Amino acid sequence: MSGWLSAWHARRGDRVELVPVDLSSEEVLATIVRALGLRYAPHPVPEVIPYLVLLGRPASGKTELIHFLKGLPTSERGRAYHLGALRVLDDFPILWEWVVEFSRGGRETYAHALNLLPSPVLADGAILYLSVSYKESLRRNRHRYDRAHRDGLLTHSVPEEEMARTYQEDDWAELASKEAGYLTIRGYRVPYIAVPNEPEPKTFGDFSRRFWPALEELFWLWKNR
Repeated sequence: MSGWLSAWHARRGDRVELVPVDLSSEEVLATIVRALGLRYAPHPVPEVIPYLVLLGRPASGKTELIHFLKGLPTSERGRAYHLGALRVLDDFPILWEWVVEFSRGGRETYAHALNLLPSPVLADGAILYLSVSYKESLRRNRHRYDRAHRDGLLTHSVPEEEMARTYQEDDWAELASKEAGYLTIRGYRVPYIAVPNEPEPKTFGDFSRRFWPALEELFWLWKNR
């Protein structure tokens, strides 16, 4: 086959470049780039927020927002939303497997939990809080439940007795008196913004109109912390 292909290319007058099969994928790509004489103009890498702490009541829209951000091209996510490649630390799969939860509702719970964050997160991170009423959280929690897929990120729900006991009270308003600003946590000045997330965003345009300006403001706060 190799001889036949070489003869065929020779008849056509093609230039043939041989790429050894034992090269790494990076070396193969570099060889092809050199053979084709390609040149790439470097693009400036946008500055991004290294850690985004995403908070909110159950069913406040955190997972939906993550799905929206993951679906963006990397360049647009960095340029417009000031976030890089996403590595999501989601506690739900772990909680489902262990049947145990570290709850974030109740008096002074956020104040306590935020104080437990590692120093690098507090030093270089920012907080985005999705604000929905308890009534709306309860409605969405009921609506999204799918018993057949109750271990899914978008189809699980919190038992209603747990909703009433744990999540009816939320200490965010006492912790952050303004819509946006800074929290002082263990001596670190941590920027935050609270985004009203009612009504529930459904389309790409809904998410973009709501979260693009919010993340722009959060980035400005982060830059000036």
